[in-house]
Amino acid sequence: MLAVAGDAAPHLLLGVLFVITAGLGMFISNTATAVLMAPVALAIAADVGASPYPFAMIVALAASSAFMTPVSSPVNTLVVAPGGYGFSDFVKVGVPFTLVVMAISLLLVPWLLPLR
Repeated sequence: MLAVAGDAAPHLLLGVLFVITAGLGMFISNTATAVLMAPVALAIAADVGASPYPFAMIVALAASSAFMTPVSSPVNTLVVAPGGYGFSDFVKVGVPFTLVVMAISLLLVPWLLPLR
């Protein structure tokens, strides 16, 4: 990630980290996603000389935004059959909702947990 966007501002790195984490979270559980991406986020923060706290928080929020597929969370899987939902229903609602969570996270996390 740093080879591609290493010279970018830390805010952009937070956004890229959110997208990668949320994308990975579509296929594996949110707990496994957070465990897998947390060391990556901390290493990125160390390499760019930023505080590790906002990077860790972005990973936690992105891993928790498992709205896009029914297999991304046990809760999503539980409501598929009783609600009569299909895969496309999760995509139609989950993608916009994930984008809203991403926008709010990228605005508030650096404000609440400063990058320096």
